[in-house]
Amino acid sequence: MGTTQLYNKLIVYNHQRSGAIRLGSKLFTFKKKSAFPQKPTKEFLVVDLINNLDSLAEDQPKILEKVLKKAMSLDKHSFGHAVEKYRTPKTRKLLTEA
Repeated sequence: MGTTQLYNKLIVYNHQRSGAIRLGSKLFTFKKKSAFPQKPTKEFLVVDLINNLDSLAEDQPKILEKVLKKAMSLDKHSFGHAVEKYRTPKTRKLLTEA
């Protein structure tokens, strides 16, 4: 997507825990999510990037523009399913405005 920042943060989606937990020498940030795929797909990752756009330290409107272009090249049925299942209200608003 053209991002150049490298984030030294390990995020784990799960159904039970939230918060930061140190396992060995690594710090994991657990995020409680109600829905996420067993194996991430391109469509899920695009939706998740839009969901977490505000946590990026880069030019967010520029990244959103690139993400929307990428979304147009994805399978429309799979992307629509991912949007319906994994979006946040903010993502829904961004996608309807685009």
